[in-house]
Order: sequence, then structure tokens, then C-alpha cells
Amino acid sequence: MSDVLDDLVALRPDATTIDRVWAPQQQSGTLAAVLADGQRPVARDHRLTRPPRQARRRRYAIGAAILAVAAAAVSLQIVLPHSSPGGATPAAAEALEGLAITAAASDPVDLAGPGQFRHLVVQTWQAAMPDRQVPETWQTFESWTASDGRSWRHNYGHDSTGHKIDQSLAFPPGGDQTFSASPAFLAGLPTDAGRLRHYLRSHASGSSSRDEAVFVAVGDLLRTGLASPKLRAAAIRVLEHTPHVTIGTPRTDALARSVIRFDFIDNSKRANEIQSLLFDSKSAALVEEIEGYGSGQPWFTSTLVSSGVTSSVPSQVVAHAQTVH
Repeated sequence: MSDVLDDLVALRPDATTIDRVWAPQQQSGTLAAVLADGQRPVARDHRLTRPPRQARRRRYAIGAAILAVAAAAVSLQIVLPHSSPGGATPAAAEALEGLAITAAASDPVDLAGPGQFRHLVVQTWQAAMPDRQVPETWQTFESWTASDGRSWRHNYGHDSTGHKIDQSLAFPPGGDQTFSASPAFLAGLPTDAGRLRHYLRSHASGSSSRDEAVFVAVGDLLRTGLASPKLRAAAIRVLEHTPHVTIGTPRTDALARSVIRFDFIDNSKRANEIQSLLFDSKSAALVEEIEGYGSGQPWFTSTLVSSGVTSSVPSQVVAHAQTVH
């Protein structure tokens, strides 16, 4: 029953549509019955429950090989109102809807076409762990992804042992799991928020709960900026209907850009931990990801420094790249 309620919430139409096709006097009784039914105990799904892990960075929840999506999607006609239980807080849901509208209307100028490459520069920071004698770590990941999914990456900085990193890698289509989903994988996903949510809740794993896995999966989908405007909007709307999602602060990222921050906090699964997705308030692009403690102190950040489209990969990166299969 919980999965059915998830789909009902995700496929919610606006209030005007509800009133047009469903008499207002019938709504309250039907909603009460549905919510009452949703309180029945549900068997725990151990496939999607994972024990807590101390280091969860690079938790690629979706994978790049599953493309058969549309046939498995479910469409339901009766939906719950926006304010029903089982989703983000009202303030977060309202902000997410605004971002989704912005994302859907955005110009896909950053999507690489034939002969072009999506170019990203991402900087990560990992706090020192004195108990493990692990120093503070800074790394920069520069990547180039072709429209066919091939990618090159240049990593530089210092690893967790304090050693200098200067490494170039080449990946086949869908092979670079550091920056997540390939263009082909993204193109196979539904752009309807309800169907996308159903898919993610059925396939995302590697987290402490299904809700957390969906939150992580949305970050995986949007991290590279390779998703189309419609898919970006759908993924953001999935967060509207994901429990434990709230508005967070501060409202600027590590580069002082104006952002809207959304926190995932589920103390019943991960006490005193916060996972955050930060979206540019003007473009609705995902520009930063943070993991930290309930006190607000971060222990990991991943910040998008720059992004765009280029016509080539630097020759020195190609020449020195180690092929990863």
C-alpha cells in the first residue's frame, strides 16, 4: 500500500484540475479513507534497506545499465493533495515546485551535441579524520563527456593519504561512475514526475532507506547537468514527494552563489546526519552537495565550479589518459 500511496502523491494534479474532475464535497471523504488505509503496517523491504556506513561518498544509487524504464512505469488517476503526509515540508515543496518550473523552462544550451563535450570542473573537500590519521583532502575533478557517453577525466589535488594526485582517465560510454549517469541512461528515463519517482523507488539502493536512496538518486541524475530540462524538472518534483526533505540554510554555496538548499534528515536511520542538495536559485542547476552533522558542520562538500560545452578534450588529457573498462 505504501508504494501505491507514493505514486498517488507523486502524480498529484493541481487544485483546479482536482476541483474540475472531482467534486469538492467528495474529496474530504475519499482522502480520509485513503489515509486511514495507509496507516496499516507494511512489511519491511530489506532489499532497499542498508546498514549505516561511515563513508558514503560516491554512492551511485542507480547504475548506468538499466534502460528499460517506460514499460515498468505505473500511471494512477486518483491522487492525494499537495499537503498530504508523505512528502517534503510545505515550505520545501513550494520552493521545489518553483525550481522545477524554472528547470523546465531552461534552455538546454549546455547539452552536448555530436562532436561536442559537456565540460565540468568540480571541487571536493573532505574533512580530516584525526582518529584515522586521515588529513584534510582537496581534489579537483575536470571531466569531458561526449554525447555518445564516452568521457575523459583529469583528477588533481591530494588524496586521503596526503599524496599528490595528477591523473587522467578515459571511460567507455556509461563507465565513469564518479560523475554518475550517462546521456543514454538519462535519455531512457521518464520525464513525468510520477513515473520517474516510481522508477527510482523501485530501483535506487545503497542507502539506509528507500527515501534516502531516492534523495541520493536525484543528485546522481542531476550532478553532471546532462539531464534534459524536462527530466531535471521531473527529478526536482520527485523531491517534493520525498519524506524528510526540508529547506536548509545558509542560502549561499562555497562560491557565494545564491542557492536554495534542501536537506534530507532522517534521525531514525542516520542520527545527527544531514545530506544536502544546493540548487542555483536562478538556473535551478545542482551546484553543490554536502554531507555533514546535525550541528550543521560539514564533513564533505562537492562544488560545481564551472560547466559548459566545448568542441574538444585537451590533447594532454587524451594522450596521458589511462583507459578504465
